[in-house]
Amino acid sequence: MDDGYVVGPPEVVFPALDRFAVAISDLGLKLRLDKSACYCPSGGLDTCPFQPPECLVGQILGSDGAIGHGIIVGGVPVGDSLFVDTHLGRKCDKALSKVNTLIQKLRDVQMQSLFCVMHFAMSPLIDHWIQHSAPEAVGLHAERFDRALLDVACVCSPGSCTADETTLRRLRLPVRMYGIGLRSRTDLAPAAFLGTLCRTVPLMLDSLGPDGVCRQGFLPQLLQMFGAGSFDAGAEESRFAFLLSSGCSLGSALAVHWSALKAELGEHCDGALLTAASAAGAGIDKVQRNLTHLREAYRFRQLDHCLREQPAGDIARAAWLNLDKFSTAWVTCWPSRDASLTNAEFGEVAARYLGLPSPACFAVIGERIAGTKLTVDARGFRLGSASLAGDGWRTQHDCLKWRSFEDAKEMGVPVRAEVYGLFASCLPHAQRQHFDSMPARQRQGMVPDFQITVQWDSRGPARQLLLELKTLHFGVSTYPPATLARCGPVARRAEAIPRERAAKAMRLDTLHCGTAPGCIGPVQQRLLALGPVRGLVFGSWGEASPDVERLLSALVEAGALRHWRSMSAGSPEAARGAIAWLLRRRRGLAAVRENSRLLLARLEHVGRGAAAALQRRSTASDCPAVQARRESCWECRGPQRAGRQGRH
Repeated sequence: MDDGYVVGPPEVVFPALDRFAVAISDLGLKLRLDKSACYCPSGGLDTCPFQPPECLVGQILGSDGAIGHGIIVGGVPVGDSLFVDTHLGRKCDKALSKVNTLIQKLRDVQMQSLFCVMHFAMSPLIDHWIQHSAPEAVGLHAERFDRALLDVACVCSPGSCTADETTLRRLRLPVRMYGIGLRSRTDLAPAAFLGTLCRTVPLMLDSLGPDGVCRQGFLPQLLQMFGAGSFDAGAEESRFAFLLSSGCSLGSALAVHWSALKAELGEHCDGALLTAASAAGAGIDKVQRNLTHLREAYRFRQLDHCLREQPAGDIARAAWLNLDKFSTAWVTCWPSRDASLTNAEFGEVAARYLGLPSPACFAVIGERIAGTKLTVDARGFRLGSASLAGDGWRTQHDCLKWRSFEDAKEMGVPVRAEVYGLFASCLPHAQRQHFDSMPARQRQGMVPDFQITVQWDSRGPARQLLLELKTLHFGVSTYPPATLARCGPVARRAEAIPRERAAKAMRLDTLHCGTAPGCIGPVQQRLLALGPVRGLVFGSWGEASPDVERLLSALVEAGALRHWRSMSAGSPEAARGAIAWLLRRRRGLAAVRENSRLLLARLEHVGRGAAAALQRRSTASDCPAVQARRESCWECRGPQRAGRQGRH
């Protein structure tokens, strides 16, 4: 048995301890007063005749040699200002030591792991004290802790160290609001303290419920501080009125910080802040959560307005407007088999997410990109959008394609990838032979990436759909500067895919089937029968077009029905959330990772020797033997799950 507390006047407490020691001795237990401590705010315990000599007044030695007095209750210091400040300072020092140790151990090994540890393990290290200590007491120590967490962010994304105020505001926002979730503990302290006060104080006193039944409190000795009947049913509007009028430090802290939060939000007050301090938290189950959400929603609106007002070509504005749930998936992903990033990749992903310069491109800004008239920009966008030798775009596209294919197979959905021969029967025999003799890459124009059978938009029976996957790289034409709609560029690109497919079908009919202009030929007729080709587009920030979200929802429904029992879920509905996060994490990580890999791989096209190396590679790739080998292998591309399966 450990950590027991007794509250009351000295002449009552110490005799009660003696009686308690006698009572537990019959159970073979012993009260260790030499391991106990006592504290009286008004002092005088040294001359108290009731105090046992072995039960000393709790004290702590300050950094200047002064002695503070108090005790620790539930890990929280209760005592004079020196005792509280010194104890909180030591707790903060221990937390900072852990942070520094983790930085040293992980920074060169796995940046992604360091970032995840910061997000999930480091950030909450002092949360217990900001919840149970007054913001004034914990403020300076929370500031030190905030600086340490910002140092971790700077290690993971060096550009954030010198970032402007707008980027720092994004760092503080939660991930669901396109931030990093690096909440300032100094800023969080008032809401955390008020939330704990509103949750615990009403439980201290006896109170009457709506049914008239008395609920026993756990600390009725504080009746004189909070007032009899303050927390009875029906007294919600004045439940803290007695405390506020008492003039004690707790009542003053409630009044000051509640008023400060209301002033911060002004006319945008909502939820818990619609009430006065006397009714703080009434009817709200989770006050800290409510207050934090209100403040963050207000700051999100402010930041959104600020960034939308930036000049049309501002990259921070473009980054902000092109983020969605897929773009943010990497922030909270632990490294795993399907969700890992190297240090170089992680640096690029974090920098692009925040709209910061590329770490990899920093040393080569302004240098010529071989084979083009372009130079490297600070964020590496030109490297991604330039038409360069090599298979960079195809590699990026295929990684996303096979990721989607594997996910559909895992969810038990019938799917085919690279659906060859879908329109071949529409061509005349002679034209079909001519078409088949063309190089494989030229014949791929009408080959959809996927044919999948799902229930679309949760309506009707499952049906076959054609899907085409595209990647979109940042440029003036692909990301029009004037666009204000969130993720508008990828949506616009996806909307163009059905028209492009229809135009290709019309061209095939004209060239190979002799169809007169304006008439519907056999290829176009087949396309109309199959339905429009839906676009799955992933952009420069990992954002996805609307049909990617619809496909994910369809796969979640199918996967929940297939896997809920093996997941030990209570029902398919209970399994949906876990499956949705699994699929979103995989695709979001794949999208941002392939963007970073494309940029890093294309750095070989930059520099003095890049042009000569490009010429050597081009000469080698033009070798007849290489071309023949490439053509013979093209038809057999695809995922190899258990040996060579050929084309899908």
